Amino acid sequence: MDTDYRAQDVARCDLCKVAIVQSYCDFCHVNLCKPCIGEHISDDYSTKHIIVPFQQRKSTLIYPKCEKHPNKTCKFQCKDCFVPFCSHCLASKEHNKDHELSKLEEVFNQKKDQIQKDREEIKLHFLSAYEDIATELENKIASLDVDYNILTMELSKHREELHREIDNVINQRQKEIDENKVKHLFILKKHLEEIKHLQSLMQETLHDLIEKKDSNEVNPIIQYSSKNQELSKLPPEVNVSMPKFIPQQIEKEELCSLIGKLTPLSTTLEERVFTRKKLNTSANELLDEPEVLNIIKTGYKVLHDVACLNKEEIWTSGGTADIKCFNTQGQSKLSQVNGLLI
Repeated sequence: MDTDYRAQDVARCDLCKVAIVQSYCDFCHVNLCKPCIGEHISDDYSTKHIIVPFQQRKSTLIYPKCEKHPNKTCKFQCKDCFVPFCSHCLASKEHNKDHELSKLEEVFNQKKDQIQKDREEIKLHFLSAYEDIATELENKIASLDVDYNILTMELSKHREELHREIDNVINQRQKEIDENKVKHLFILKKHLEEIKHLQSLMQETLHDLIEKKDSNEVNPIIQYSSKNQELSKLPPEVNVSMPKFIPQQIEKEELCSLIGKLTPLSTTLEERVFTRKKLNTSANELLDEPEVLNIIKTGYKVLHDVACLNKEEIWTSGGTADIKCFNTQGQSKLSQVNGLLI
């Protein structure tokens, strides 16, 4: 069922609260049944009510009022100054006559189209890119314990070789590992928070665009400026290199220096390049018209079977006891009759 009719089935008149809505005031944004239309209009004769069928609600543009002529609405805009004009303003010729004018309706429709495109771009491309980044960071965090456990096991194995005399030094190195793990985890979680914050802002932007898409208010629409160019710049990728444990040959007198050292965390930022994901293409769109490369004359009245042994050999058989082999140029290479190659 059409959504407009489905909404009409449940919507009620805003005045009587009982009757099913049939009309809509595009100026006051009020649902009305037929008996209540007169009451709504009579409440304020100074207002220019615009009554339309409920299915056509928000189809009438609400133009801004002229500052110089309060009883007039502005339906034109200066392309140079972006100042709105009413018909009286144009007739008075007060504005620079060399400036070009545009119809607010055209500006409104252009902005509406831009809003729809931006909404689709954010929904189909930008959000998915941020979701991929968030998933990548979550996977790194999830694998962090495993990676650091491996590092700890390497250190523990070396500690077993050194026995008790190097326990204190080993414990010091373990502390460095734990500190690096905390730093590593902090860096990734902080970046994940930033990414999710940007996702939240983008969701808010998308919500705002959805509201603007459904709005018939001219001022906020014509003042809309696309931010998609800015949103398309993805945040840099945070790459934190894992520390490495570098063991040394053990001598008691040089215990501290020979235990080995742990490389510090190294954080780099790599610029991400936004790449649009290709939409799924149907198989029919991928198939071109078949092209005839060559015609092979097999000599059979009826061709029964064709088999390609490789890229160069094509075997054929017909209604006889022999099979024939051709190359891709249609030249006969050999034949087999009753098991004999010819």
